[in-house]
Amino acid sequence: PPPSLSGCLSKHPPTMAFWEVVCGVLMVLLVYTECEEAPTLVRLAFKLPLSVLFVALGVASGQRRAGKQASDLEEGSSTYYKLVLGGLVLGLVGDVLLAIPGDATLLVGLGSFLLGHIAYVVAFWGKTTTSRRKRFAQMSNGLVMVVSGVVMVWLLPFVAGKPLFWPVVAYTAVITVMVVAANAASCTMPSATRRLLMAAVVAFYVSDLFVALDRFVAPGCINRFLGLPLYYAGQFGIALTIARV
Repeated sequence: PPPSLSGCLSKHPPTMAFWEVVCGVLMVLLVYTECEEAPTLVRLAFKLPLSVLFVALGVASGQRRAGKQASDLEEGSSTYYKLVLGGLVLGLVGDVLLAIPGDATLLVGLGSFLLGHIAYVVAFWGKTTTSRRKRFAQMSNGLVMVVSGVVMVWLLPFVAGKPLFWPVVAYTAVITVMVVAANAASCTMPSATRRLLMAAVVAFYVSDLFVALDRFVAPGCINRFLGLPLYYAGQFGIALTIARV
């Protein structure tokens, strides 16, 4: 009898190149449907699988790390894995909520992303040493705080007096701390992992600027065209670091 599909997949699992193509196709379709302002369910048909894939990548990265150095995973990497995976899952929840129109879902979605960023902050901070925490926090705080301060001044006229004002302030503060914590953590990592982590968190940070621009200032296709690929690049990049720390 001909082999079953599950049997074929178990013997010949899809390669990374296959999943990269799948992600690329989903991303093109997602950006297109977002720019065309397609119905929510149509957009979710492409957004949800993409977000599920970065969670799946986080799980796969954790399994790969466990297979390489189980003892190291138990001593520290398992905590990093659980926190980052938790952040990825909260990102998935936030993605679904932000795809649904309305201030209420936007507020809950921001809350989900806020908790996800806190999970990332704790994960990154736990990978640093005391001396390096202090030194790198001092070096990076200035620039990151200035950028975030400019962003808040820019957003203030558009969110002042609205229910989303304090959630936006809290979210901006936490994602700023996330970048600082990633800076501190990256100095303890191999150079390739350091570049991957910093590229991921900066992409995530910049993608949120496009979200803010689209939600509060000047809605438009260009924000989604640039912001969505940056966001998913950030989430996939953070998921990949699990296997490297």
